[in-house]
Amino acid sequence: MNKTNFKQALADQLADLNKDQQPERDLWPGIELALSSEASEPPRVALGKKMYLVAATVAMFGLIGWLSVNQPAVSLTGDDLVASLSAQHLKQKMLYWSGFKINLH
Repeated sequence: MNKTNFKQALADQLADLNKDQQPERDLWPGIELALSSEASEPPRVALGKKMYLVAATVAMFGLIGWLSVNQPAVSLTGDDLVASLSAQHLKQKMLYWSGFKINLH
């Protein structure tokens, strides 16, 4: 079907449509209700939910800030640092190798 045939077929089908089709019921009461509720003052419930969200956000950022500031300062230098890192490495190595169990029998 080429472009002209398609356009002609579409125009014929549109001409055959029933142009006087009406809805089964009157739709205006629902439209008026939607428009009037849109124009009225927003409910207080939505405002209360927003306030809880703001309070929770402030509390979360406050907790994160407090925890980041109150970190204990550990400063190891020299031999203490080497000993601490060696102990940590040995502990990790033992945990790694404990996952591999060799059955010799």
